[in-house]
Amino acid sequence: MIRAILARTVLFFCYAKTRVLANLIRAILPARTEKTGRLLLTGTFFHTQWLTAHTRGLIEGGVSEVHIVADSPLDVPLNVQFHYPPKILRRMMGRAVSKFLWTVRVGQRLKPDLVMGFHIFPSGLTALLAARLIGAKACYQCTGGPIEIEGGGYKAENRLLSALQAPSRFVERQALAVVKQFDLVIVRGPAAVRYFCENDAGEHVYPIPAAICECGALPVAKRCYDLVFVGRLAPIKRPRLIMDIIDILIRDGGNPSCAMVGDGPLGESLRAEASQRGFEKNVRLFGQSEETGRIVSQAKIFILPSVSEGLSIALGEAMASGCVPVVSRVGELATLVIHSENGYLVDGEDASAFAGYCGRLLADNELWQRYSQEAKKRTMEVMSVEAVAGKWRQALAGMSDDSN
Repeated sequence: MIRAILARTVLFFCYAKTRVLANLIRAILPARTEKTGRLLLTGTFFHTQWLTAHTRGLIEGGVSEVHIVADSPLDVPLNVQFHYPPKILRRMMGRAVSKFLWTVRVGQRLKPDLVMGFHIFPSGLTALLAARLIGAKACYQCTGGPIEIEGGGYKAENRLLSALQAPSRFVERQALAVVKQFDLVIVRGPAAVRYFCENDAGEHVYPIPAAICECGALPVAKRCYDLVFVGRLAPIKRPRLIMDIIDILIRDGGNPSCAMVGDGPLGESLRAEASQRGFEKNVRLFGQSEETGRIVSQAKIFILPSVSEGLSIALGEAMASGCVPVVSRVGELATLVIHSENGYLVDGEDASAFAGYCGRLLADNELWQRYSQEAKKRTMEVMSVEAVAGKWRQALAGMSDDSN
């Protein structure tokens, strides 16, 4: 209870202070009118693949320079430039404050047209204040979907937000008030657009997914894994449910093979559970791997039993490689997965339903082949570099029109 009260107090202070300061700075400091074509991004980036997918569309959409303030180097195969707060500054001020100060410093030197923060807390707040201080536009990338804001964000993985422990409409209202300050809000699909519109914060909201490159697809006979999971091994992804799914498939007479790619707090316990249940030959946990693309391309079914999602990049990449999705009906996943046409959507935490759909696909190569082709087609329609670049051109043009 005390922890939740402290979390509500801190979050109220952070959101309220950010909103007041953003308005005050805008009233005092004029916005710049000259354009540089530069973009400045900030956030916590765990994986090169994730960041690459989120910047590729921007670059192809006409942004001349992309600069990123990050904690540590990432080997992104794109023409972007990284900026890192000095170690002494991080030690003295902490990660969040040092990144804010460095975002302002880099922004003052580069004069970007737009400062973009991934996730509302704390990077979105950093982007908003930094943008106001340097006279740029501010953008919030709601990559995780409304879960970042709903109930104050108590279901999010951020430690302070999750410390709320229960929904707080009070904190949610403060967060929404901050969202309204942004010149541009990027979400992953119609569910998030609907949420912000229903809460009177949808004026500058655009649905833009990450960008996925087209890749070849192996035939079913050359795919050595029946199932593949890619994601953080954390409660929000429900990776333990996969163990129950494997158990059901075995009891139904199958001998499924499953690859699990990713790391997280549940990693060690999942390894122990696989051993205890005798799944050593059925489940292989790779941890974080540079070979994710190759592993996924060798699987027949992409399984994702998450509690919440935006529009999963891992799902898009899996479907682009011809993997058939069997995923939770949450977030924006239905943007890609059309039930009983290119995969299956499962309601709730129902291991039997997941296993039933997986068993159906594994037993019918013709069905799998048809769904595989449709999965790839749908992904390219929604998440191809060309499609995403076009959406970014539209969003950035709309933001420029609003300023006139």
